[in-house]
Amino acid sequence: METRAYRSKIGRLPFKLRNELCERLLDGATGSDLVVWLNKLPDVKRTLKDLGEKAVNAQNITDWRSTGYKDWMTQRERAQHVRDYAETSMYIAEAAGGDPAAVGSRILAGKMLDMLEAVDAETADGFSNAVARLRKGELDEKKINLESRKADRDDEILKLDKQKFKRSTCELFVKWHADNKVVAILDDQTMDNDRKTEALGQVLFGDLWDDTK
Repeated sequence: METRAYRSKIGRLPFKLRNELCERLLDGATGSDLVVWLNKLPDVKRTLKDLGEKAVNAQNITDWRSTGYKDWMTQRERAQHVRDYAETSMYIAEAAGGDPAAVGSRILAGKMLDMLEAVDAETADGFSNAVARLRKGELDEKKINLESRKADRDDEILKLDKQKFKRSTCELFVKWHADNKVVAILDDQTMDNDRKTEALGQVLFGDLWDDTK
């Protein structure tokens, strides 16, 4: 577990050594035992020599208890708190059928209730209103995202329809070009464009062509 940077003698030792020192303090090791242990370690001797520092003494251990070790304990408690939440989340996930969203909602709701119980009514109302506004903003954003995805989907469908229409038109053109009646109408020099259109309509669409009039 990492600690913040310290300017003390022990604070400038390698992380691995500082972490082990904290573990030993947690286990109840005495200051004198720790002084002996540290000063025998090659890494400690090398580090202190590079820093121009003398050997570790009992006061150094005492100072570390109130600084680095204190911070280390705080971080350790936070890490344990996270692990506890993780275990609780796993338990709730099983009860919720494995739905992570349900787990998050339950934990958040529980923490919010704990907080609201500890504040006055005015603060609780303000917090509730803020949450309501936040929730509304979240729902509005989801609605916008859904509408945006729907628009993108509609654009894609339209694009596919256009491509399908182009292909179908080309296929029909090839089919009609092979029809002798269509070819005869197109090659007839005695008919103007309007008459050719009428004749082609009758050939290609039959009775449906009359419905367009």
